[in-house]
Amino acid sequence: MLDEGGTRLKSYNKTPGLGLALGSGGARGFAHIAVIEALFRHHLYPDVITGSSMGAVIGAGIALHNDVEVVRRMTKHFVLQKQEMIETLIQSIEGKGGIAGQVELARRMTLSRSVVDDRFLYDTLSAIFGKARFSDAIIPLGVVVCDYQNGTTELIQCGFIVDAIAASATIPGIFPPRIMGGSIMVDGGVTRCIPVPEAKEMGAQYVVGVDVGRLRPRESFHNAFDLVNYIDELKGEKIAEDDLVEASLVMSFEAVGHPWHRFDLFDEILRDSRAHLKKSYEKELMRLSGMLST
Repeated sequence: MLDEGGTRLKSYNKTPGLGLALGSGGARGFAHIAVIEALFRHHLYPDVITGSSMGAVIGAGIALHNDVEVVRRMTKHFVLQKQEMIETLIQSIEGKGGIAGQVELARRMTLSRSVVDDRFLYDTLSAIFGKARFSDAIIPLGVVVCDYQNGTTELIQCGFIVDAIAASATIPGIFPPRIMGGSIMVDGGVTRCIPVPEAKEMGAQYVVGVDVGRLRPRESFHNAFDLVNYIDELKGEKIAEDDLVEASLVMSFEAVGHPWHRFDLFDEILRDSRAHLKKSYEKELMRLSGMLST
């Protein structure tokens, strides 16, 4: 297989056994770091990684470095560097920016393609992944995106990683769509919240599917945009149920319950996710480790 630049992709001699499918969910995707920590602790090392939206961001970091501590530091650095933008996003969604902030949110929602500036996401991801290609990954990586024009799920395995991730993480209404290969691409979570089928497609026999998109029921909302986003996430839960049918082990994080846009809660989300994993999935991980080691 050749990538977009004509470079031959790395050849892996062994048949992939364990696949890791990391789902979409915004800031709740920080839980993926806790999952990978737990897998490594049980000597479960993925042969294939697929990711959607935030899952693609974390998954790409692991695929490139195969070091969960590097990815944790990288993610924390992003949170610290983008505090001002994160606070603006939170204020916009939660209606805490005063009248001027609400007017600006309304203006962007009616006159622009997105709430956040066009370059923010791409520039941020470029600072993390630079010019790394899929062929540079230590672990085979697949990133899912949604083709905006025909509504299909596309699996990207070649080219520059940042291009694929920037497309996969473009939450509709928050970030603008991206053009790839002449097609308009949006958030992978629109059609594939948790890319278990794609991990199977890449050869994984056993797939751990990580669902960070589950919601706690809500009765009050900050504004109309918050309500619309909540309804969209409810639809995503139905998509996720279908995605997870073929998973060997499903890890669900509805108990963590932080809002998708609270990127400032990195430490809290990681702490709560670690506690949830230890309480709910320790035996399952031990069982999977024993099965794959035989």
